[in-house]
Parts: sequence; structure tokens; C-alpha cells
Amino acid sequence: MMQRRAASATTARSIPPRSNIITTNNNNNSRTSHPSSSPNYIASKRTCLVLSPLILLLILWIYSTFQFLSVVVVVEPFSIRGAIISNGKNGTKRGDGEGRLVDILRRKFPTVATKKLLVGRSEHELPAVKMNDGVEPTENETNQHQQQQSSKTTQQKIVLISRNPKVVITSSARGNLGPPSVLNQNPPGTDWLKDRWQAASDMHGTAIAGSHWIEMDFTGVLNGKGTTGAIYVTKVVLDWETAFAKDYRIEGRIDRPTNGEGAGADEGWCVLYDGSLDNVNANTNNVRGGIGKNKERSYPHRHEEEYGQSPGVKEKLPLHIIHTIDWTTTDAADDVDESSQKCLTLRYLRLLVKKSAHPGWGVSLWEVDVYGRHDVVS
Repeated sequence: MMQRRAASATTARSIPPRSNIITTNNNNNSRTSHPSSSPNYIASKRTCLVLSPLILLLILWIYSTFQFLSVVVVVEPFSIRGAIISNGKNGTKRGDGEGRLVDILRRKFPTVATKKLLVGRSEHELPAVKMNDGVEPTENETNQHQQQQSSKTTQQKIVLISRNPKVVITSSARGNLGPPSVLNQNPPGTDWLKDRWQAASDMHGTAIAGSHWIEMDFTGVLNGKGTTGAIYVTKVVLDWETAFAKDYRIEGRIDRPTNGEGAGADEGWCVLYDGSLDNVNANTNNVRGGIGKNKERSYPHRHEEEYGQSPGVKEKLPLHIIHTIDWTTTDAADDVDESSQKCLTLRYLRLLVKKSAHPGWGVSLWEVDVYGRHDVVS
């Protein structure tokens, strides 16, 4: 009897509550199932899964619409107040309403794309607008942007100008090797006999007496502006052979040399660089980052580099001795005076060699490269 009661109690504990059981009778067979298995529950769950992303999309659409309407609310009142619309080209002034509008939009929508979309103006026009109270935008963002763009443009325009067949080269002497035109051939030659100019009278390199000059005429590269245009020189590279020089000048001028002041005369030429001062002040040049000075002018210090072996001599002498005179280095730009800066604007450039570094040898050059900008107003 006691065992039957215990079994009955165990059976009663294992039966779940009636409220959680669904029982169906069919042909005297009974089936018990959980509510989550009912068709209504499954259908409602599927509906939630379908509607959830739609609800999210609806929320995003409402948010976007609200943002758009907030812009319209800002734009419309200022349009009604009669803001003057101007593209800045016809001389009309922007109205106060537009100025405040643009300032608000700029602060709220800082991206360039948004500014273009809302106001319909180019990027460089927006920051120049004054607000209604007359306060300028912070430190004129437009000017800063234009200066940066101008600086980039200026840097991009500095090119190798001289290596062009339209640049005409003449010299004081034909010499015994290549003609003066080899000095700007493109690409530079490597033939020791044909691809360099030399102020010598024979294959022993015997110097032709006197000083010598090489003149470069840049009027052919001024795009038809030979009477008003000029070039602005930023750097000159002299590729000497082992018969090089240190005592020389680089000079420029705007007007064409005449019979009264020929290419060999000093009249009318403006000195860009004087190597004789560079030689005397070689030690003091480096004190100020490579700037050589006299009482009147400041010139950049030349940078020297050499390589190769000259086949014309037995002793160890370089095949190339390169002198680079650069007016764009930081120290040079700060120290070169105004008169020297004016000399850099020219149509004609002259290399005047006073004497060779090797007595008795005629000076010899592979290439003369002139870097700068085209079509500068003279």
C-alpha cells in the first residue's frame, strides 16, 4: 500500500500543469504539444522577421527626411529675405542674408561636397563671404587655399628649359670638338670627342687665348612672347670635362646684344653668379649655409660633384665635374638681394669663362642645363 502511494505521487509530479498542455483527440489517440508549435505562433514570428528590416529602413528614411527638412528650413528664410545671388564674376555683391546663410551652412556642413550641393558654389568662393555682422571668416581660408594652390602650381612650372632645340647657343670659339649646340642636346651625348664643346685649338687641348663665353638665347621657347615674355632662372648646372673652370660668371639680360655691346662685352649684362667670389670666400660661404657675399651682392654657393675617369690623361682625373648653382635653396632665397633676383628674369643667358682651372688647357663642357619657369612677364 505504501509503495502504491509513492508511485502515484511520483507520477503526479511528472505531469506538467494543464495550462501548458494542448491535447487533441483523434480516433481515440491523444497528442500533447507546446504552444510554440502552434500555427498562429509560427506565423506571428515570421511576420516579425519580415517587418524588422522594413521598420529599420523606415526609421532611416524618417531621419534623412528630417535632416533635409532642417536644411530647407534654414535655406528658405534667407531666400525670402532677398539674399543677392552672385557667382562673383559680374561684380555684384553678396547680400547679408546670403552671407549668414553660407556661414551657417559652412559650420554645419564642413565638407566641400555638401557645400557645393547646398549652395551651388565652387569651393574657393565660400570662405570669402562676410557674415551679417561684418566679421570675416577665420584668417581668410580662401587666401590660404589659393596660396597653397599657387605654391604647388609654381613648383610644377619649374622645368628644365635649356634642353630644347629652340634654345639657340653660340660661343666665342668653335673649338676643335663638337659645336656649341651639343651643350643642350637631348639626351646628352657620351662621345668624348663629338659630344662636348672645347675652347682648344688641337687634340692636346691647347687653350685658345683669352676669355671665352657661351650665350643661350631663350626667345624661341617663349611661345610667341619674345618681346614681352622672359624666363625666370632657378638653377644652372654646368657639366664640365676635366678641363674645367672656377673663375667664371653667369649673367643674364632682357634685350638682345647689339653690335655696340656684343656678347663678349660686359655692357648690359646682369651678374647672377660670380665664381671668383665663391673661390675667395670658399671657407666663409659655409658659415651661412653656403652663401658667398661681397659688399654689393649675394650669390649662392656652387655645389661640386665629380665622377668618371678622363681618357685623355694618364693621371686620375674625372670625366665629369658638375657645378650646380641653385637660387631656390632656403638660405640662398633669403640672402640673395633684390638686384640679383631681378637678374634671374632674362631672355639671354651667358657663361663667361675668365680662365681655366688648368693653365694652358682650353675649357671643355658636356652640357649646360638651365632650370626655371617659362613666360614670366619681363
